[in-house]
Amino acid sequence: ASEVVLTTDRGYANITAEQIRGAKVKISQSGVKVQTKQLKPLLSIRTFREILFPIHSSEVLPKDAEKIAQALYQSDLDTLLHEHLEGEAPYYFRLNILSGKDIKEKNTLLKKVSAALENVSGHQWINAKDHYETEIRLIENRQGEFVPYLKFYTLPMKRFSYRKNALPVSIHPAQAALLMRLAKPYLSEDACVLDPFCGVGTMLIERKRVCTARAMYGVDTYGEAILGARENTELAGENIHYIHRDFFDFTHRDRFDELIANMPARGKKTKDEQDDFYWNFFEKAKTIVRRGGIMVLYTNELGFVKKQLRLQEEFKLQKEYCIREKEGYYLLIIEV
Repeated sequence: ASEVVLTTDRGYANITAEQIRGAKVKISQSGVKVQTKQLKPLLSIRTFREILFPIHSSEVLPKDAEKIAQALYQSDLDTLLHEHLEGEAPYYFRLNILSGKDIKEKNTLLKKVSAALENVSGHQWINAKDHYETEIRLIENRQGEFVPYLKFYTLPMKRFSYRKNALPVSIHPAQAALLMRLAKPYLSEDACVLDPFCGVGTMLIERKRVCTARAMYGVDTYGEAILGARENTELAGENIHYIHRDFFDFTHRDRFDELIANMPARGKKTKDEQDDFYWNFFEKAKTIVRRGGIMVLYTNELGFVKKQLRLQEEFKLQKEYCIREKEGYYLLIIEV
């Protein structure tokens, strides 16, 4: 029997919760707490970010290294390690503190807690720079105290094993899986699909996971991304065509039914240059997406998109999801 928390995008925990069967589930804003005797089925759900095990302590964890270590030693942490790791101690961990503290203050506390944990456990728990089996994560709450969790790096998480290649700007596969699941009511099994900024192919592969398609194409100007996308797709066992070309120069004999895109970050573009980019993007979309087709766009430039929807009557917003409010990321379903 295990109690775990599946972390999710804030406000979308229900998307993960509805995929869980035969377990006790409690939904919060940014995660799903699950009590289950079958951990393995959870590992194949694609829409959560991490799986964390709550550490139960009889007292709160204050901002004091020795007291934190003592509370963790008296908690069920050792039991969790024995139950979920093969072999005997010592167990190798890394410590992660999520806090609004000054970075220097946080690093000082991290070093002190790590050393105190080794000492209080009689070096049965060893802080390691690499080859660690677990992460002890301390999350600061509003009262300035810490809530402890345990993450296992030994769990057989194979849901995104296809992603051998990634770029610094690549979308997280769990994020792509969530977006495609939200867009699913608008997707068609007989669709011809285009990703105009495909990167290493994550959006297309996750699109195929929620709904099959007649044909899928990815276009990107970066050659290394195209090579990575082809290898990732082969590992995923999918058939997707990748073309090394600028989307604005790309042509195809038939129009596409769906255009899905993780829209490029603005980078060093000025406001006027970004405005021109979105104007050109929507102009190009008119020529390449069939009438009645849809565009599934993930962007943090909502204002530029809304401007084009006002200016170009060929497009109609069907659905809008705020995915990450703080960073301004939205998923938009647009009909041509």
